Amino acid sequence: MNQIKLIRKQLSSCIVYIFVLSCIIPKYSCSQTKSDGAALDGKNFTVTTMEKDKPETGVKENITFAEGYFDNEQCHEWGFTKGKYTSKKSGEDLVSFEATTESPAEGKMEWTGTVDHGKLKGDMVWKKQGQGDMYYTFASE
Repeated sequence: MNQIKLIRKQLSSCIVYIFVLSCIIPKYSCSQTKSDGAALDGKNFTVTTMEKDKPETGVKENITFAEGYFDNEQCHEWGFTKGKYTSKKSGEDLVSFEATTESPAEGKMEWTGTVDHGKLKGDMVWKKQGQGDMYYTFASE
């Protein structure tokens, strides 16, 4: 009978120990990446956007992040509107993001990029029914 009580006590201790560890380990994991959906809100960038590997096609554009939305002002001309963005912060000065902007007539643009020490750079794929995907890069100075 004493052995059963001892086993129950040890089992209870193990359960408490596992619970405490499950609460502590996520806070002290090796990964410094955390999801932060609006980590770039309030940021504005002037970028040069160009077709991939074609610097002669480069144009200046304004990109803003506000209230959880990504917006490229120059794309409004083709009916593209701002789109929700998601972001992940890695360390102090690196944030990666993804966004999709859409136009009823011109399809959608899928944006991925990073802000590293205040500099924005990334890639965009313009997808429109009836045409091949078009690939672009963008970067701030």
